[in-house]
Amino acid sequence: EALRRRLNALVTTGDDSGAADRLAEELKNLKNRCRYNRTGLLPQAEAERDALKDRITEMDNLKIQIGNLDHQIGEIKNWLKQLYNHQQTRDYAKMQADAAKVAETKKVLEQLRQQMQSLEQVCNALPAQREAERMIRELRSFREQWNAIQTELQNMPEEPRQPQLPTPFVGMDAEAAKEMVRKDSTQFAAMAGTKGPLVLIIVGILGLLSTAALIFLRAYLFAGISGAAGLVALIWGIWEKNSIKNKCRELLEKYGHSRWKHWGDSITVYEREYAEYRAAHREFREIRSDLEVRLMVLQKKRENLCGSEEPDGLLDHWESVWKQWDAHSNIRRELQRTENHYEALRSMVRLVEKPAMPDHLT
Repeated sequence: EALRRRLNALVTTGDDSGAADRLAEELKNLKNRCRYNRTGLLPQAEAERDALKDRITEMDNLKIQIGNLDHQIGEIKNWLKQLYNHQQTRDYAKMQADAAKVAETKKVLEQLRQQMQSLEQVCNALPAQREAERMIRELRSFREQWNAIQTELQNMPEEPRQPQLPTPFVGMDAEAAKEMVRKDSTQFAAMAGTKGPLVLIIVGILGLLSTAALIFLRAYLFAGISGAAGLVALIWGIWEKNSIKNKCRELLEKYGHSRWKHWGDSITVYEREYAEYRAAHREFREIRSDLEVRLMVLQKKRENLCGSEEPDGLLDHWESVWKQWDAHSNIRRELQRTENHYEALRSMVRLVEKPAMPDHLT
């Protein structure tokens, strides 16, 4: 074995001394130091080399990313520049619009001031606004009261008409009519129940029959007396009967029916209607008297308010005065509001420089 090693050493190094073994051992150790599995100097150097290569690759990638970022930064700066220009353009347009609004508002303000000046000249020659309001209030109240009374007068019922006694009591009062009915009904009842005419007629017929009998008996004297008495009684009975009949017919024509107990019914109805008439007429007089008093008060009020002028015409005049004052108040409020609006618009206007380049984002 030793010989073999010497031969190997001799062939390899040309030296057969023991230094070759030491050198081989050292080479082996050096090899182990340089590479032993994944450890050793070479793996470490290779690892460091690979790490350096990775870092170089990463740095190259970072350079690429930096270039991309620089490009993006340039684009963002350009975009920001365009955005700033766009915002400046919008602000400039808004400034111009606000300036136009201010100019328009100033124009309206001048017009309102002119109108205010004209209305002040007109209103200075008019009565005070409170006086106009007072007169309008009083005139409208008067007109409402006047129209109400006129309506009441138009709707007021007609004056009640006094009832009259019917025929046959026309022109008589109730007591005289009652007395006439009492007498007529008593007379009619007496005539309707009397038997006198019938008795006289019977007596007259009997007397004439007796006369015939006495003549037959040749008692001429008694026959003449009996005949004369019978004839008188008969004529008297017939006349009495006709007289009663005529009087009854007159009473029937007078009252219209034979129910003499009801001849006074129309008087009772009249008395009831007359009592109702008196109550209605008293109420009518009270209402009319109240309306006349109120009408006199309103006429006096009209004289104090209007004098010789018509209330409607005077009311139109005072309403015209009030409208002028109302227009003056409205213009004054509108002028104050417009002045405040004008000052607010002026405070909102910000001076903005004109954009340096066209806006491509709009």
